[in-house]
Amino acid sequence: MRTIINREEGMVLKSLGKQSALLIAVLLLVLTMAACSSDTNNAPAAPSASAATPAASALPAPETPSASPTEEARTVTDETGKELVIPTEPKRIIATGMEDYLAALEVKPVVRYQYAYLDDYFPDVPKLHFDPGLTPEVALSYEPDLIVFGYPPDDSVYNSFSKVAPTFVYTNVWTPEADWRQMLVRFGELLGRKDTAESKLEQYEAKLAEARDTLKAELGEEPVGVMLYIGKSIWVMGKDKKDLLADLGFKPSNLEKKYGSEQISLEMMPELADADFIVLETDESDTQEDQKKAVEDLKSSKLWADLPAVKQDRVLVSSTEIWRGNGYISNSVALDQVIGFFNQ
Repeated sequence: MRTIINREEGMVLKSLGKQSALLIAVLLLVLTMAACSSDTNNAPAAPSASAATPAASALPAPETPSASPTEEARTVTDETGKELVIPTEPKRIIATGMEDYLAALEVKPVVRYQYAYLDDYFPDVPKLHFDPGLTPEVALSYEPDLIVFGYPPDDSVYNSFSKVAPTFVYTNVWTPEADWRQMLVRFGELLGRKDTAESKLEQYEAKLAEARDTLKAELGEEPVGVMLYIGKSIWVMGKDKKDLLADLGFKPSNLEKKYGSEQISLEMMPELADADFIVLETDESDTQEDQKKAVEDLKSSKLWADLPAVKQDRVLVSSTEIWRGNGYISNSVALDQVIGFFNQ
């Protein structure tokens, strides 16, 4: 059957077709926008920083820790020849046994050994006992970004610590030939504080020169100085004594020349008759009562009392930490003790 549409009807249908097409297009646009809006409203919220970053304990320990790529970092070579990447300015340092240098460089470690003379410099830094000392597990708990050794550890020890943080090794911080002045500069270079190290040394040398002049006026040219350790026994400290006495112009005593670093007895005291100045160091590992008794027992000896330095009251009693320590701070404290002793 043939359908006949007249001219007027065709125009109407044509008009309706255009309107329908327009209506369909509008409906499609509305539906599309609604779908987009629905997707946006139903999207999960952006995670917070804590949620986006897993807890540190959940992350596997890196095999070769180094500074984050987003931080400023630099490559250094330690004294054993190992190359490592460290932060340009380390913020969380562990350098047990070398805290004296950190104090001089005005750098605060995250943990330290229990040196009493450094308490004023690091009053709020947690302390470690010397025994058992620092372990990899303890180091990990402080989240360091740099660990520093003052001696070459065994490979297994080094590997354990290097998994915690970049680990830099010095080879002769505590050897007899170690020069604390050079060490301070080397440490300053490592931590980006060489200018601070050099400035501190200039101040120290100026004070040392002034003290040397004071002692020369008090004791004359080339006085004799000796350092004794007193605890449960008495020792003359030869090569183990602080360089400060020599820096101040003191010559070694005959007893020191004869025995070096050696345990001595009260009967040997007359051999200290040439000493113009005696440093008597006590041991912090002893109780105060033990220290007091050891010094009193020594003072009660006539052989000790007859020494010229004792008669002239030129005996400075101090601590092993200060006079056996080998760093800027311990030397500065010892120097201040000597200056104060002769200026009193």
